[in-house]
Amino acid sequence: MSGETLNGSPSEGIHSGGRPVGDSDETILRGETDTTAQDGNDEPAGNLGGSSDLGSREQMKITYADYRHFSNRVVLFLRSREEQRQSLRGSALSRKDIVRYLLEYMEGSGSHFESEASLRQEAKRLRLVVNRMVKKDRILIELPNQDSSLPKDDRLVAVHPNYVLS
Repeated sequence: MSGETLNGSPSEGIHSGGRPVGDSDETILRGETDTTAQDGNDEPAGNLGGSSDLGSREQMKITYADYRHFSNRVVLFLRSREEQRQSLRGSALSRKDIVRYLLEYMEGSGSHFESEASLRQEAKRLRLVVNRMVKKDRILIELPNQDSSLPKDDRLVAVHPNYVLS
């Protein structure tokens, strides 16, 4: 059985258990973003898989190894916050704070972003990783009793208490 992408369309490379079909270089996460909204201009920012029409969708991909690296980094970071604060709610962060942490981690580990557009592109890719951690793999859980009018990126998430880092 093939898995689903974050946008609900079928994808190749994932069994229903979330493990890759082949080697660790297979693409496991595919998301589409509107390329016209990135820079505020009307030209597509680059076309990785689709037509070159205005308003086309750009396909973003990530390997299973990269996904595991980022998800393990998030779990370790949130668990260390949990140990320091002795509370699940105190260790929780919003999705946008997790993306910000991952971007800072990438900059600190030697990744340099060539432009603001490449920084935005990487932020979108990391947002897809965090969304998959919540929706598909259920590594992260949204904390209950939050204001329902909060945007999705501002709601607090924490590591699922039963998740074992592998």
